[in-house]
Amino acid sequence: MNVETLNLGEIENIRNIDVREDTFFVIEPVSNDVTATLNILFPKTKKEMKLIFASKIRDAEVSLNINVIHRKNETKSDMQIRTVLEEGAKVNVKTNIKVTNKALNCEGNVEIKALATGKNISWNVEPNLEISNKNVNVRHKASMISFNKNQITYLKLRGFTEEEAMKILKEGFLLEETGKIPGSEAKKSIMRKLKL
Repeated sequence: MNVETLNLGEIENIRNIDVREDTFFVIEPVSNDVTATLNILFPKTKKEMKLIFASKIRDAEVSLNINVIHRKNETKSDMQIRTVLEEGAKVNVKTNIKVTNKALNCEGNVEIKALATGKNISWNVEPNLEISNKNVNVRHKASMISFNKNQITYLKLRGFTEEEAMKILKEGFLLEETGKIPGSEAKKSIMRKLKL
C-alpha cells in the first residue's frame, strides 16, 4: 500500500489524483479553515482499489469533497475515511462515487468514521452516488464514536496515563485499516505526520 501526504491548505479548489495502487492518504493537520475537492481517478489498468484517508482536526473548519470516478468495466473501489475530531473541529465531508455509462458491473463502497474526542465539534457527512448505468453495486455508511471509558480504564490499569491511553486509542482508530502497510516504521511515520 502506497502512503501519500495531503496538505489541504495547498490545494486550490480541485485536485485530480491518478492512483495506481492501494493508497493511504495522510491529511496533515490544518491550522486554518480550508475547503478542498479531490477527484480520485480510478486507473484503467487496475480492477480493485482501496483508498484510506486519515485526519485529525482541531480548532479549524474543514470542508472536504472526495469523488471516486470509475471509468472501466468491473472495477471495485473501497474508500475508508477516518477522522479524529478534537476541540473546536468543524468538519463537512462530501463523498461521491461516480460510475460512467461505460463502466459496467462496478462496485463501490464508502465508509466514514469519526472519533469525537473534544468539545464544540460539528460533523456533517453528505454521501452521494452518481450512477450512469444500472449494472453496479454501490453503498455508503457513516458513524461517529467517542472514547470507550472501559478501554481507557484498562490501559490505565496497565500503567499508561490517561493522556497516553487516549493517544493509543486514537492511533488504533486511525490505523485500523492499515493491514497492508508493511513495517512499523511506516505506521510511526503516519502518526508523526498526523501529530498524534
